[in-house]
Amino acid sequence: MPPALPSVTSSNPFSRGTSDTRPQLQLSLGQSGSPVAERDFAYVYEEAGAGLGLDARYDARKLHNPNGLELSSLAATEELSINGLPLFTQPTVIPLVVRVPSAGTYLLQAEPLNVLTGTRLTLVDGQTGQQVLLTNTGGALALVANSASTWRNRFYLNWEPSATPLETAKALGAFNVEIYPAPAKAGTDLTVLVPAVAGAHQVSAILYNSLGQQLRQEPAQPLAQAGASLRVSTRGLAPGVYVLRILAGKATAVRSVIVE
Repeated sequence: MPPALPSVTSSNPFSRGTSDTRPQLQLSLGQSGSPVAERDFAYVYEEAGAGLGLDARYDARKLHNPNGLELSSLAATEELSINGLPLFTQPTVIPLVVRVPSAGTYLLQAEPLNVLTGTRLTLVDGQTGQQVLLTNTGGALALVANSASTWRNRFYLNWEPSATPLETAKALGAFNVEIYPAPAKAGTDLTVLVPAVAGAHQVSAILYNSLGQQLRQEPAQPLAQAGASLRVSTRGLAPGVYVLRILAGKATAVRSVIVE
């Protein structure tokens, strides 16, 4: 059993020993140009045995900062400063909560640590569509606030695990799709436009939540030379970020979907 993890505040960042080899991601939020001591931190990591919900052995709830600057990740409805998740076997979306106390320009930074070779990490702004591929040196998104603001689900992480030989073959046959409306209002249907895919005669779609749990699968439809149009219902879905996997023959496409 791993030791309990400490809480994280801007003055008490999560301490890691040099022997800690778990795949993990350090996130920080602060005004552009601010020193480390004035930033807020959150952490996401993988560990065998960790679950999808809140577990005191692996996770730590977010403690609110008096200055109003806060960064956390979501596990269901819980805001976490440290979020331990099981070893990923498929693409997973990790929603973030960002709070800023006043108008200004802020920097949301991410630094991967000990991430397995082949893992693809992307930091996404769902409002602007901007995506930052996080290499070994990390990356950042700039955001402008006109007043004190809280954003839930606008920013999120795409964590795609190292590909197996079969997944690599599918990735080589990946295809582009169009999804609208984006973002979608809860209860509306998503329209997914799929182009013709060589060797594929049918197309289907599977919707997952941010923790990789399958929610629904749309029946396969014929895929003609002119392509196909799929409809995916969002009825009963809570606001948040979801993952849509579209399958056509041996090819696959994975897209993030935001429901408001």
